[in-house]
Amino acid sequence: MKIVGIDLATQAHNSGICVLEGNSVEFVGRGMGNLNHPGWMLQYCSNDVDFVAIDVPFGWPKPFVEALIGYEISMAFVDPGQRYQLRETDLWVRDALPRHLSRSGGPNPLSVSTDRIGATAMVGTVLLHALADRGFSLLPSTGNRSRAAVEVYPAASLWVWHLPHKGYKKKEGEHKRREILCGLKRLFDLRIRRCHERRLVAHDHCLDALIAALTAQQYANCNTFDPEGMEECTLKVEGWIRVPKGPPIGERDA
Repeated sequence: MKIVGIDLATQAHNSGICVLEGNSVEFVGRGMGNLNHPGWMLQYCSNDVDFVAIDVPFGWPKPFVEALIGYEISMAFVDPGQRYQLRETDLWVRDALPRHLSRSGGPNPLSVSTDRIGATAMVGTVLLHALADRGFSLLPSTGNRSRAAVEVYPAASLWVWHLPHKGYKKKEGEHKRREILCGLKRLFDLRIRRCHERRLVAHDHCLDALIAALTAQQYANCNTFDPEGMEECTLKVEGWIRVPKGPPIGERDA
């Protein structure tokens, strides 16, 4: 099984990509400033790729989208607040996920409609459109695990796997990235060349891309939470974050 993990940002040099085949990390890299962004990532999403996992919101809150249809100055939002700020999947990660796992202190997703991550989501629409043209399914599925692109949230995956999920970004987080990588190697029995290890420790974007790929592996092995009880019309607009159910399941265990 071949999986591509992507940590998407508005700029190529802040985006990371990782190619995972089985338990072997085959490629780790990030973009350059002069690249066509996000088009440069498509060269890694070839016909032999089974899944693409992307750390980016796939959509916006449905009430927010509906409120903007036909909007003109002087029109007021009805009861402005959380319903316009967070998707149902964001609320699920924040509120329901800790209950499912009987733990506290879980991750808190950003608002795609009111935070800077909205700019990244706009770039994501270009990438998702191109992936759909290449035959990747984008709609959250509770059954078929065939060729698909899935939304992931690395901090949530790390939290589920009992690894540090805060404070590992930028230069000051290098020691935590090293700790995370050691944990991932142990949990997934990963094979990683030394040059790739250096990039994973040096750049949080690359590490997030690896975590994304590993989360998609768990999706393929039916070890992520499904969007149960959500209406299809909401899923088509908002998407669904794939979060592991618990400890990793390997391909031989699935």
